[in-house]
Amino acid sequence: MNYIKQDIIEKIYDAADIVEVVGEFVDLKKSGVNYKGLCPFHQDHTPSLSVSPSRQIFKCFTCGEGGNAVTFLMKHEKMTYPEALRWLAKKYSIDIQECELTEEQEVLMKKRDSLFANMAIVEDYYHKEFMKSEKAQQYAYDRWDKEYCDLIRIGYAPGYSRNLDKLGITQDMLKELGLCDRNGNDLFRERITISIRDRFGRIIGFTCRNFDGSNPKYLNNADSDIFHKGEVLFGIDAAWKEIIRTQTAYLVEGAPDCMRLQSIDVTNTVACLGSAWNEKHFQTLGKAVTKVCFIPDSDVIKPGERLPHGIKVVTDAGRLAFKNGLAVYVKEIPAGDGKRDADSYFTNREIFDSLPEQDFILWYAEKLFASSTSVDDQTIALHTVVNILTGIGNSTKVDFYIDQLKKHTGGQKKPWNNAMKQSKVNAKTDKRRNPIVTNTADSREFGFTIRDCQYLIEDENGIRPLSNFILTPMFHVQDPTLSRRIFTIENTQHVKNIIELRSEELVSNDKFEAKVGEIGNYVWSGGKSDLKKVKGFLFANMDTAILIKQLGWQQQGFFAFGNGIFDGEQWHEADQYGIVKLQDVGNFYLPSHSLIYRHDRKMFLFEHNFVHQEGSSVTLREVTDQMFKVFGANGQIAFMFLVASLFHDIVANTTAPGWFPILDLFGPMGTGKTALAEMIAAFFTKKKSINIDNATVAAMSDEVAAAANAVVVFNEYKNALDDSKIEFLKGIWDLIGRTRMSMNKDGQKEMTAVDSGVIITGQEMPTKDPALFSRTIFLTFSKSKFSAEETEEFDKIAGLRRSGLTHLTMEIMSHRDKMEREYERTFDEVSKEILKEVGDSTEHTRIARNWAVPLAAYKVLKDELDVNIDYASISRFVMDAVKRQAISCKTSDELASFWNVLQYLLSDKKIIADGHFRIALTKNVTCRNGKEYLWDEPHSILLIRKAGMIERYQETCRKIGYNFIPKESLEFYMKNTSYYLGDKKYRFKEFDKNGYPVPDLSKPNGDKTFKQKEFSEWAYCFDYEKVKEMYDIDLERMPVEDESDAVQTSLDI
Repeated sequence: MNYIKQDIIEKIYDAADIVEVVGEFVDLKKSGVNYKGLCPFHQDHTPSLSVSPSRQIFKCFTCGEGGNAVTFLMKHEKMTYPEALRWLAKKYSIDIQECELTEEQEVLMKKRDSLFANMAIVEDYYHKEFMKSEKAQQYAYDRWDKEYCDLIRIGYAPGYSRNLDKLGITQDMLKELGLCDRNGNDLFRERITISIRDRFGRIIGFTCRNFDGSNPKYLNNADSDIFHKGEVLFGIDAAWKEIIRTQTAYLVEGAPDCMRLQSIDVTNTVACLGSAWNEKHFQTLGKAVTKVCFIPDSDVIKPGERLPHGIKVVTDAGRLAFKNGLAVYVKEIPAGDGKRDADSYFTNREIFDSLPEQDFILWYAEKLFASSTSVDDQTIALHTVVNILTGIGNSTKVDFYIDQLKKHTGGQKKPWNNAMKQSKVNAKTDKRRNPIVTNTADSREFGFTIRDCQYLIEDENGIRPLSNFILTPMFHVQDPTLSRRIFTIENTQHVKNIIELRSEELVSNDKFEAKVGEIGNYVWSGGKSDLKKVKGFLFANMDTAILIKQLGWQQQGFFAFGNGIFDGEQWHEADQYGIVKLQDVGNFYLPSHSLIYRHDRKMFLFEHNFVHQEGSSVTLREVTDQMFKVFGANGQIAFMFLVASLFHDIVANTTAPGWFPILDLFGPMGTGKTALAEMIAAFFTKKKSINIDNATVAAMSDEVAAAANAVVVFNEYKNALDDSKIEFLKGIWDLIGRTRMSMNKDGQKEMTAVDSGVIITGQEMPTKDPALFSRTIFLTFSKSKFSAEETEEFDKIAGLRRSGLTHLTMEIMSHRDKMEREYERTFDEVSKEILKEVGDSTEHTRIARNWAVPLAAYKVLKDELDVNIDYASISRFVMDAVKRQAISCKTSDELASFWNVLQYLLSDKKIIADGHFRIALTKNVTCRNGKEYLWDEPHSILLIRKAGMIERYQETCRKIGYNFIPKESLEFYMKNTSYYLGDKKYRFKEFDKNGYPVPDLSKPNGDKTFKQKEFSEWAYCFDYEKVKEMYDIDLERMPVEDESDAVQTSLDI
């Protein structure tokens, strides 16, 4: 069987003109931008056949026939696909060279033809269902006009699970096409279907829009032999000819954006399926155009981001397009109140034409400098732009750019010129460090030669090239589960990259070919035996390195950040390959700092934030003085917890069988507890704290396992958290992570590590499970209103945090030897000192030992660190804190019995609202202790008469067999709760022993009635809303009474 080569087919499609081809058989007349004629596929009396020169398609709006030049010939002249190609080749004088297919190639071709044929059957079915469905038509026609929907054959997948079974296509075929799940159910149900076509107009897949607001909004079929999502350019079938004609391609984020622009006659528009433009896309476009113009979505910028998502997508993709030799421009949609995209913004061609196209480099520089908030940011921005400029070979063009870019550097060209010179020096230095292998005897020993950046086979049959590139071996990264090797790769055009190849990619010829092709114009044409020869040569010339999988403290005796290593004395930054070479220790691989992944913020998110920030000169004394000034003793305890966490492994070995306390920062919103926690975390990372309410246990587990001897912060603790999260937090104390299946160890179970200190913050005490509360170092933050001077001091904390604190982390870590020698003895001493003061009851022992961990860590290093903490004073603070926490831990259940009995007394009419207690709404209250409480909205407070109430509680407990707390203890416990406000004098109403109101005879109303007698008495004052939430009681619910027993508010005497 003969076949026509793909490159010849592409030439035929490029040459064929739909107007000329259809015009051979149909009389066409110009109608606007299109042509019209009588349709040859049905009895047509009024011209209903439309031919679009820009889209290179024909469409009959009566009978529905449509397609491109090839399909027109196949349908009208009853030609086969090859016959149609030969007809067009003859018409356009293209020489066809047909080749003989091997048996294997013939099988593969027939299979692909079958896939295309069956996909066309499915598309036809969906379109017919669309024409029956009023709701589908209403949605589509409202969004796009009817003519456009008919033109591209919009479809509809009904809401049944086995629609496609009726088409006579086998289940195996449907699965191969990616149109059904493993159970055989249709992938698309109750969705609008939009066909995805290849460059030649063949259906290769579908992208489908939901109807009911469910996620995902758009759904694509799975990859198949004819559909590879990462390589598809949506709209390419209609855009290709116009792209060639205009020499411009407009690039948008998604299929709906592309459809909108093509529907308003911006036909030379394509989209990737998703927002990830890649090398393959630009290689495809580079065959047709020299210029691309991106149209980014106008997104709302999210907190913590420098650039909105849509802009970020284009900045990354634009650099890649530029690297692939394309001229890059941007057409930016103006910002609005919310998200704007091409689909919603461009309602007509006039709006599109009105937006200017901007040069990508100038536009990118504008974005970078506008979002720079520091000198460091501006320096990074300048070097980022310079890296692009160095890829321009024309020095005059570079000067033109610098002349326009100088506005970002105060009108000065010097910073740009200096950066350009340094960039060129760096490139030359890199070339000297990694010389190109030109020809070596070693390679001949393996059966091939190296010349002009190519691998070659030279024998009696001549020279056969294996590649258009060479690999220079750098490091073999040793890892028991995921070994990989790092190379530099350079092609015959001297385009150089870094590539990471995994073991399977160096064994499989297909995988190797695909991997090198992914990163650029690197072509492998050798076979499996050739790859084996090259691999043998490369492996013989390769150094080794160890993969750092967990950052922080390493068993080899150093601390790893994402961008380098601190060896206890000196900082070593990772090189461009992500390698750190430690003399007498070894080579270590930090993948996030490799040029392969350095700018990919989606991968290694933790590692990109867990970095050493060089250049800060702030001292440990300056930082801690400000912390202690703002946060007082709480700041001192947090700093000591940081010191203990930096030596987490030493502490865990001391507390055998191994445990480490959790630092719990408790207080209302606005008290600064999260700011303190993030200040401590800033000694390691730029990353913000994690909201424990939103995070999964798996995500939390990954976070605590990501680094050793560091600090992780979880905020927004609530007692209403899932039990699984509470159990996970308890497990942190025991250094027990999460059990999970290993994907790299034959499915065996493995336990994630817990090697860092953990801080939790929240507005609720962790009283849901006393076992968790007893595992914490509990600090209370109560002040939420600050003076202007206090706010100014507070703001300085954020400034210090932004300046970079990791150099102080290294300063503390440099004293590890002393910590190793003295911590165990000091911890025993401190534990005994605390227990001697507070008592060694069960509840005291665990809490005391928790607090001893940071106190002992500081005691060991207090003479080494320039920190203003008086050890005697902070020891006294710790003793008192242990007592308070032990009381809170012990009394949480015992106090519950008091509130339960109070509820019982009310329901049994043994106490009366307003007589024994009162609930009042207020925005402020001042108690006898002088404390004033303020709320923005009316707040419920509970006042309980001091006289007799505790005695009633005790008497009731005796009757019903409850254990009760002595009055003095009960008062002490209540006064140490978070909901006790203080003592307050308040007016209560008087009732007789039968519960009837007592009249005040001295105060008649004037109508023979008297007001109820009142009296003023001291009361316990509580935050009723907190009491209700904590103990699930309701003292506002009055007991049901007979009408005759109803309490009167006005008494008739």
